[in-house]
Amino acid sequence: MSELGQKRRLTALASPSAYPTKADVVSADHLVSEVPKHDIRPDRPLSRTVDIHAPVHSLSGMDHLGGCHCGNVHVQLRLSKPPEDNPLRACTCSFCRSHSPRMLSDPEGLFEVWADDWSLVQNYRFGTRTCDFLICRRCGVFIAAVSDMTEAKARAVVNVNCLSERARFTKTPTVHDFDGETVESRSSRRNANWMPATILR
Repeated sequence: MSELGQKRRLTALASPSAYPTKADVVSADHLVSEVPKHDIRPDRPLSRTVDIHAPVHSLSGMDHLGGCHCGNVHVQLRLSKPPEDNPLRACTCSFCRSHSPRMLSDPEGLFEVWADDWSLVQNYRFGTRTCDFLICRRCGVFIAAVSDMTEAKARAVVNVNCLSERARFTKTPTVHDFDGETVESRSSRRNANWMPATILR
């Protein structure tokens, strides 16, 4: 595990509510069964290389920790406004109908993700295959969808159900239907609406 990953793990462990409670447990078998094996590509590069000596962002009132259920995947989400004021969304795709995530993106925020063992993180693509859905292979939790993962301009939309303070995100998700959207318009929408993402490996 890298020096930066170790620091971030200690930060996450310092929070008493950094991980989901028993009441939030989702059947890992159910989640994993929803991912067709032929579309899972563990050999696909997950991220660009980052400077492990870069300064760790300090936590503020707008920072939120979280991760998967087994504790392998960790996230830090920096928002520009309080959780209660952030709009949430859901979409009608088959993946979201199967997992019931509550998705959030803040173009003025920042999403960071790291893992103790990246070999246990799957990036799954379907449909237009233009973004990666990050799923923990061990516990099955869906973390986020990330576009341009191997580029410096990576953008993400995050499942707030993986955050320790998930209950503070109280808005009712607005349902969107993106069927029929062209690849070009989808890319433009994500660049405008999804949040900057950093994949720490």
